[in-house]
Amino acid sequence: MQQGIDAKEIAVLTQTNNELFPLYDVLRSRKIPVLLRGKADLMAHPLVVEALAIMRALLHTQSDAMLSSALASSAFGTHPADISRLLLLARDSKKRLHDVLVDLERSDAPFLKKEELINARDIVLELAHALETRTVLETVERVLHLLSDLPRDPLDLAAIEAFFAYTKEQCLKKSSQNYRGFMHDIEFYADPEFGQARLTYTLPHLVTEGVQLMTAHQSKGLEFHTVI
Repeated sequence: MQQGIDAKEIAVLTQTNNELFPLYDVLRSRKIPVLLRGKADLMAHPLVVEALAIMRALLHTQSDAMLSSALASSAFGTHPADISRLLLLARDSKKRLHDVLVDLERSDAPFLKKEELINARDIVLELAHALETRTVLETVERVLHLLSDLPRDPLDLAAIEAFFAYTKEQCLKKSSQNYRGFMHDIEFYADPEFGQARLTYTLPHLVTEGVQLMTAHQSKGLEFHTVI
């Protein structure tokens, strides 16, 4: 580019999709316009993983592991030490985490972010109690809003939008399916043992022109001035 080559005439090729993202981050950090071509594993995206943790907990509020995973989501702003303290309280009192949370206001334990814990508890339990009165789409939308309402990178928001689009499509196909049935289906794609059955989404372009970043397979039939 310093030699006057237009960014759109430069292509950076990789062998796999996984190699694209580190290069993309480097180019963006150096203020180099870049067009990322390709698809990503939707179920492996960190925000989708967080959403699934919350969604699982709605069906299993009596599970300490699932409930604590939901409370640890970045959507709630809780402190990791507080989650550990809650689990210790549950163990020492021989109670479930759910029961400790219900009595959280009475606890004099030195929580670092007690208000955030109470807020997270109230949101998760409200969503769980309302499963039978809301549609699957409404429940999933509320969970995704918890994550998307925070400042996010556009690429992260694209994953959230893709997951919502998938949910909407499934709800149209299986209009009579309840939340438990939906979660049963979605776990198939989240299970690493079924790696061949993946949900993917197309990565969005944040600029109209720039260095072309793609896999070698995707570059077939294309021509560029400079290929790296």
